[in-house]
Amino acid sequence: MQNPLTQLMIHQTEITLYNIQVVFSTCKLEEELAEQPVWRLLYRALYRFGRSVIEPEALRKLPAFHTPELPDLSVPYHGKPVSKEALVDYYLDFKAQLFLYLDELNDELLMLCPKNSRTPRLETLLRELRRFSYEIGRINAFTALQTGKQPLFFDDDRNYPADHRFFEEG
Repeated sequence: MQNPLTQLMIHQTEITLYNIQVVFSTCKLEEELAEQPVWRLLYRALYRFGRSVIEPEALRKLPAFHTPELPDLSVPYHGKPVSKEALVDYYLDFKAQLFLYLDELNDELLMLCPKNSRTPRLETLLRELRRFSYEIGRINAFTALQTGKQPLFFDDDRNYPADHRFFEEG
């Protein structure tokens, strides 16, 4: 296998991003978690992931609803809520941008630091996958507390539900 490390990172990223689809299917985006609407937490996680990983910056595409304060949770947001449809559209664009970027990598590039960074791409990608999984876990725990049902979380690709049922069976 050529570039096994890169292929592994792409595969793990696919699995991690599948979990965001579970979040979209199980949570109430307008509900507040830690004084923030869930939709804003999801946007911030996607925005931060893209900003930290995708290079060059020209590959990053921001949605029409983006404002400078939107991903900064320390700044109150007074705009209108972002709809699920707009957030899903942004997620799909983000996912396409991310995989275009990842498809250009190889194992050697993964081990190198990008321009203006002291951190190798592999380390940055692993860090952002951890942060992203943490946010998904927070939102899933919040959803479980609200609904009494535990959203599924995938750590491999062998147990994706074919029936689009995204809660654990009890």
